[in-house]
Amino acid sequence: IVFALAATGSGMLSVPAQGGEFVDYYKHDPKIEGDIHRPSLLPDKQTLLFVVDRVDTGADTIGVLANGTRKDILRIENETLDSPAYSPTGHILYHRETTTPGLWALPFSLERMEATGPPFLVEPQASYPSVAANGTMVFVEGSVSGLASLAWLDIATGTATPALKEQFPTISFPKLSPDGGRVAAVVQSLDQGRVVIVA
Repeated sequence: IVFALAATGSGMLSVPAQGGEFVDYYKHDPKIEGDIHRPSLLPDKQTLLFVVDRVDTGADTIGVLANGTRKDILRIENETLDSPAYSPTGHILYHRETTTPGLWALPFSLERMEATGPPFLVEPQASYPSVAANGTMVFVEGSVSGLASLAWLDIATGTATPALKEQFPTISFPKLSPDGGRVAAVVQSLDQGRVVIVA
C-alpha cells in the first residue's frame, strides 16, 4: 500500500497490505517541495499519479512515478490542483481550484507517460473525480447554496445526473468500486458530523 502523509510534509510511504512498518517509497525534495499527496495507480498497476505541493507556489503540479523515475506531466503556476485520476478515455482528470474552478481533463498517453494536448474543462464547480475501470465516473458537484451532492457523469454524452437526493455541507474523497456500481464518500452531515456514506 502506497500513501502520503501530506499534512506532515512527506513524500510517499509504503506498508505491506498485511500490516507492518512504514518505509519510504519516494522521498520528495523538502527544499522545493512541501509534500506529495493524493497518490493513485495508473492501469499498469505500477505507475503512480500524484500532486506535488511546492514550497513557493503551492499544489500546482501533477506528476507520475514509473520504475523509480519521476516526471511532472502538468504544472500550472498560480493554480491549485487536486485529486488526479486516470480515465480509460485517455485523460487525467483533476480538480482545479483557482482560475475557472471545476473538473478538468488532460489528454494523456499511457505509453509515453506524457500529456498529448492542452487541458479542458469538463464540469464547472466539480471536484474529487473517481473513475472505475469500465469508465464510470463519479464526482462531487457544488452548488450556489453552499451545499454539495454526488453526481454520475456519462462520459459518452457528457450528461451529469445526481447520485443522491441529499445535499451536504461538504463531500470529499468519493471512491468507486472496481465495477463502477457503488461509491463511498466522506460527508459532513448537519446532525452527525463527518460520516461515510455508500451509494
